Amino acid sequence: MFKYMEDYYLEPKQSIEDKFLKIEEEYTEIKMGICFSRGNSHIAQEVLDTILACKNMLRKMQDEGLIDIGTETFKHSVKLNQYLETGKYTK
Repeated sequence: MFKYMEDYYLEPKQSIEDKFLKIEEEYTEIKMGICFSRGNSHIAQEVLDTILACKNMLRKMQDEGLIDIGTETFKHSVKLNQYLETGKYTK
Protein backbone atom coordinates (compact mmCIF):
# COMPACT_ATOMS: atom_id res chain seq x y z
CA MET A 1 0.00 0.00 0.00
CA PHE A 2 1.16 3.52 -0.74
CA LYS A 3 1.94 5.62 2.31
CA TYR A 4 3.11 8.91 0.86
CA MET A 5 2.44 11.15 -2.13
CA GLU A 6 6.04 10.44 -3.23
CA ASP A 7 4.99 6.83 -3.84
CA TYR A 8 2.70 8.00 -6.63
CA TYR A 9 4.65 8.84 -9.77
CA LEU A 10 2.47 7.79 -12.65
CA GLU A 11 3.73 7.36 -16.19
CA PRO A 12 7.34 8.55 -15.71
CA LYS A 13 8.04 8.15 -19.44
CA GLN A 14 5.38 10.68 -20.46
CA SER A 15 6.57 14.08 -21.65
CA ILE A 16 5.94 17.32 -19.80
CA GLU A 17 3.38 18.16 -22.50
CA ASP A 18 1.58 14.87 -21.78
CA LYS A 19 1.56 15.73 -18.09
CA PHE A 20 0.02 19.11 -18.89
CA LEU A 21 -2.67 17.47 -21.01
CA LYS A 22 -3.51 15.22 -18.07
CA ILE A 23 -3.92 18.30 -15.85
CA GLU A 24 -6.26 19.82 -18.45
CA GLU A 25 -8.25 16.57 -18.61
CA GLU A 26 -8.67 16.46 -14.84
CA TYR A 27 -9.64 20.14 -14.73
CA THR A 28 -12.30 19.48 -17.36
CA GLU A 29 -13.63 16.61 -15.25
CA ILE A 30 -13.95 18.97 -12.27
CA LYS A 31 -15.90 21.46 -14.39
CA MET A 32 -18.17 18.70 -15.71
CA GLY A 33 -18.76 17.40 -12.20
CA ILE A 34 -19.84 20.87 -11.09
CA CYS A 35 -21.93 21.64 -14.18
CA PHE A 36 -23.76 18.31 -14.12
CA SER A 37 -24.11 18.18 -10.30
CA ARG A 38 -22.32 14.85 -10.00
CA GLY A 39 -21.98 15.20 -6.24
CA ASN A 40 -19.44 16.50 -3.81
CA SER A 41 -17.58 13.22 -3.45
CA HIS A 42 -17.12 12.92 -7.21
CA ILE A 43 -15.89 16.51 -7.47
CA ALA A 44 -13.52 15.98 -4.54
CA GLN A 45 -12.07 12.91 -6.24
CA GLU A 46 -11.48 14.89 -9.44
CA VAL A 47 -9.79 17.69 -7.49
CA LEU A 48 -7.50 15.12 -5.87
CA ASP A 49 -6.78 13.62 -9.31
CA THR A 50 -5.81 17.12 -10.48
CA ILE A 51 -3.47 17.60 -7.52
CA LEU A 52 -1.82 14.26 -8.31
CA ALA A 53 -1.46 15.22 -11.99
CA CYS A 54 0.16 18.53 -10.98
CA LYS A 55 2.50 16.72 -8.60
CA ASN A 56 3.48 14.33 -11.40
CA MET A 57 4.26 17.26 -13.70
CA LEU A 58 6.50 18.83 -11.04
CA ARG A 59 8.28 15.50 -10.58
CA LYS A 60 8.82 15.20 -14.34
CA MET A 61 10.20 18.75 -14.49
CA GLN A 62 12.63 17.89 -11.71
CA ASP A 63 13.65 14.63 -13.41
CA GLU A 64 14.47 16.62 -16.54
CA GLY A 65 16.58 19.08 -14.57
CA LEU A 66 14.27 22.02 -15.16
CA ILE A 67 13.49 22.73 -11.49
CA ASP A 68 14.35 21.64 -7.98
CA ILE A 69 11.11 20.85 -6.16
CA GLY A 70 12.62 21.75 -2.78
CA THR A 71 13.68 25.19 -4.02
CA GLU A 72 10.34 25.82 -5.70
CA THR A 73 8.47 24.71 -2.57
CA PHE A 74 10.51 27.15 -0.47
CA LYS A 75 9.89 30.01 -2.93
CA HIS A 76 6.18 29.20 -2.91
CA SER A 77 6.04 29.20 0.89
CA VAL A 78 7.70 32.65 0.92
CA LYS A 79 5.09 33.89 -1.56
CA LEU A 80 2.26 32.41 0.50
CA ASN A 81 3.61 33.93 3.71
CA GLN A 82 3.85 37.35 2.05
CA TYR A 83 0.27 37.04 0.89
CA LEU A 84 -0.98 35.95 4.30
CA GLU A 85 0.93 38.64 6.16
CA THR A 86 0.30 41.59 3.86
CA GLY A 87 -2.65 40.58 1.76
CA LYS A 88 -0.62 40.90 -1.41
CA TYR A 89 2.36 39.26 -3.02
CA THR A 90 5.34 41.24 -4.26
CA LYS A 91 8.32 39.81 -6.10
